[in-house]
Amino acid sequence: MSRGLRFTYPLLALLGAVLLFPIGCGSSKDDYFGAPTQKAGAAGHGSGGTLGGSGAQGGSAQGGIPGAGTGGSVDQGGTTGVGGSGATSAAGGGSGCVPGLVCGGVCIDNLTSTSNCGVCDNKCPARAECTSGECLCSGGQSICDAHCVDTLTSVTHCGFCGHACPPRAECTNGECVCPDDQTVCTDECVDTLTDVNNCKSCGKACPDNASCTDAKCVCDDPLTLCSNACVDLQTDEANCGGCGKTCIGGTCTDGKCICPDAETNCSGTCANLDTDHEHCGACNVACSPAEVCGEPESAGGGTAGAGGTTGDVTHECVCPPDREDCDGVCADLQTDHDHCGSCAVACPGDKICSSADCVCPPGEADCGSGTCANLSNDKDHCGDCDTACPSNQICKNKNCGCATGFNLCGNDCYDFQNDDNHCGSCGNACSGQQQCSGGECLRSPCDKLCSNPSAFVLDATGYRAEHIGTGMRCFETTAYHPSATEPRIVTWEMGGRTVRVNGVQIPTNQNVSLESERAGGYCVQVSAGVPDYSGFLLPIVAE
Repeated sequence: MSRGLRFTYPLLALLGAVLLFPIGCGSSKDDYFGAPTQKAGAAGHGSGGTLGGSGAQGGSAQGGIPGAGTGGSVDQGGTTGVGGSGATSAAGGGSGCVPGLVCGGVCIDNLTSTSNCGVCDNKCPARAECTSGECLCSGGQSICDAHCVDTLTSVTHCGFCGHACPPRAECTNGECVCPDDQTVCTDECVDTLTDVNNCKSCGKACPDNASCTDAKCVCDDPLTLCSNACVDLQTDEANCGGCGKTCIGGTCTDGKCICPDAETNCSGTCANLDTDHEHCGACNVACSPAEVCGEPESAGGGTAGAGGTTGDVTHECVCPPDREDCDGVCADLQTDHDHCGSCAVACPGDKICSSADCVCPPGEADCGSGTCANLSNDKDHCGDCDTACPSNQICKNKNCGCATGFNLCGNDCYDFQNDDNHCGSCGNACSGQQQCSGGECLRSPCDKLCSNPSAFVLDATGYRAEHIGTGMRCFETTAYHPSATEPRIVTWEMGGRTVRVNGVQIPTNQNVSLESERAGGYCVQVSAGVPDYSGFLLPIVAE
């Protein structure tokens, strides 16, 4: 064999191997996204050469039809035969089904198949067709329980699927219609002219001892319908002689309210006119809350009788025995501020009526003109009735003085902690650029605490300082006045470093409420130490 033939043989074998599998091992877009084809591969051909190839196979086992082909025989010297390819699919092999799906190993047109409509095994009901992958009934019918039904006439699916008409009813134009002008009430056909549970309309039930006649509830004799109840007007005390006529405190006999002896029937209420607060002396004459029903003072006494009289005297609204009638007001002359001791005496000012006398309350002195004062704490009558404290002083233990937190300078009281003219002591005035804070005259929050303080960085969450390094640091702000949260500070990653706010040490690595401002703001001091990424925040938003 010559060198040329020895070179040509392996080259042709390699070429045949490559051409045998051009599709199944490919990675083109169609391998993953292309539509399937149904054509088998064309037969390969070979003539001459050293090795004829077999036909290349089609798509994978998922449905491609194998390619068919026969290469040339070895002794013919043909080139390697190449079979045509089957279709490819997203899974790497072709389904070979265009258009449609492979259902049970068979290529199905799922857009029209009544057994596999849209998807495999989705069977359309009888008399239905598969149109564009959807089961549709003919004649405008609907699919209910896997059957084509006419919801305009179906008694089991009237108007819509699952809506069944009651027995004896028909479905007409999608509505359940009962025979003989009956009405559908709670899934049954009823005659609202006679049905005691649906008298005149659905759900309107007649009471016990009643029947439904011509759509009206009619009680059995001798009962009468009152407020949807059958009652005997001859004996019912809530309906005595007629619906709604009460007989309170009496007995309903033959339709009339009979009251006990010595009581009178006042519009259905039995009342003793000698004593009844609402019917005093006569029906519907009511006494005031402070009055009682009894004999007038001019009466000569006697035995009470029916009709609101004692003998021949008609009872009326009068004051009780322990009260005095003061022009229609029943007053207790022992304690009444406006009628103290007699109807004409009213206690002046702060005085009260005690034992029929106008006096000052216990613990208070009578300072004349109706004024009663507690000499221990009344700033207008401090220690005695004639001593008044200056306007900004208070009376404490019968002495004029300053309230807690204030100090006396001359005759006036001042706050030594915040008064710019008396800062820390009387007469110690701060300069124009200073303000009094905590009893000291200060120029800024960090004044006398540290020099050259740094400014905070303001972001959406608040006033922030972070990655502050390892040296001692000092920060100052006069702009921190949050409205959505209380003033506070949040510190983190402080390690063993100390933090002071306005000179006061606070706990670290937590959320801490801040005390009052210093010179209108806050000074934050951090001692030297690690880590260098320590930080803190004065929040302006709620937690």
